[in-house]
Amino acid sequence: MMFDGGWNFYPLRELKDFNWGVGAVPRGARQLVANFSDPWFIASSSKNPDASFQFVKHLSGKAQQSVATDLGAPPADRTALPSWYAHFDNLNPVDLERVYRGSLAHARENAASLLHGYGPVEDAYNQMIAPVWKGEQSAARVLPAIEQRAKEILSQLPKS
Repeated sequence: MMFDGGWNFYPLRELKDFNWGVGAVPRGARQLVANFSDPWFIASSSKNPDASFQFVKHLSGKAQQSVATDLGAPPADRTALPSWYAHFDNLNPVDLERVYRGSLAHARENAASLLHGYGPVEDAYNQMIAPVWKGEQSAARVLPAIEQRAKEILSQLPKS
């Protein structure tokens, strides 16, 4: 069993001789899971913001059908969802739709989408926590350094 998200459908769609499935796994005190967004941004320093905007419009519009069928990822455009539900040979489209809709009903937006500076803090955490996961150091020893690094990163962020 593997606990992962819809992004893991990318490699799983390639499995032909292995019967895999998907199910919702609510967790936490309120029985909610994190819902991840994949937003598209245009840098304020973009040399061609008009072309950038056209590209973002393409990615979030017509390209969503390709996201569903070529990548095997859940599309943001709901009109492409039926293609995504039917894209996996070993999954019943009705069951996949039920799991997908249930995941939205029992989800909250993840911290990375809501907190300014979360990305660099998460990157530092993931790098620094590795010795704990490998059993090389205790959490009690590693966590103070992670906390210090997080404070450093947050203090360097531009104030918005």
